[in-house]
Amino acid sequence: NRYLKKQTVTYDEDEQTAQDYSVTIRNPPPDATDPEEWKQFFDGNFGPHTHVTCCTVAKDNYLLLRALVKRRELLQKLKWALPPGTCL
Repeated sequence: NRYLKKQTVTYDEDEQTAQDYSVTIRNPPPDATDPEEWKQFFDGNFGPHTHVTCCTVAKDNYLLLRALVKRRELLQKLKWALPPGTCL
């Protein structure tokens, strides 16, 4: 069991993912949606050795994503039920 845990840690340290370099901002201002503005903020406020390569803004939109998945599933069911070549 210890060997397996050690191997898991070793494997994880060998694999670098975006999560290793990601920052989550909790409770940002409602209008803080511009990635370039966030990039400038991090580059300008955390010292000369800070470099932001890529910045994205993802809002907490679980309900929207769930609805889009459901829509996609329903469209797929419609395609299967209709004769081939039918436009939706």
